[in-house]
Amino acid sequence: VAYLSLKLFIVLMYNFKTHLKSEIEVFIANIFLRVLESPNASFDQKALVLEALRTLCSDPVMLTQLFLNYDCDFDAVDLYKSIVWNLSRVSTKPRMPSSYPFAAQDAALIQTGLEVLVVILRAFLKVLNLQGGDDEID
Repeated sequence: VAYLSLKLFIVLMYNFKTHLKSEIEVFIANIFLRVLESPNASFDQKALVLEALRTLCSDPVMLTQLFLNYDCDFDAVDLYKSIVWNLSRVSTKPRMPSSYPFAAQDAALIQTGLEVLVVILRAFLKVLNLQGGDDEID
């Protein structure tokens, strides 16, 4: 159910973003980012949110619109800044010893968070026609 809901949200965001500005802000700030911040959120929930953010952030136009429509609007939440901050926080979480029961899951979240940050950088390189913007992540 969560996977389908996230996919539906992404489709709505791409097709109706001008009509759903406040709803997008609330959904990303209060659901996506809260899941990443919550110590009680499951690995699967965090992984789904990271994959949804990867999809959104891989589109240079969408990423630019997020910044312009939210971070540059004094009445809106700084979504781009919050996304990058949360991804940075997920990516810099201290690694647990391999004996820790969830060490592999934590490592996977750290890696995915770093990959999404690289996707953001590559999206901006692409929009600026700079080297590295068209490289794919393996």
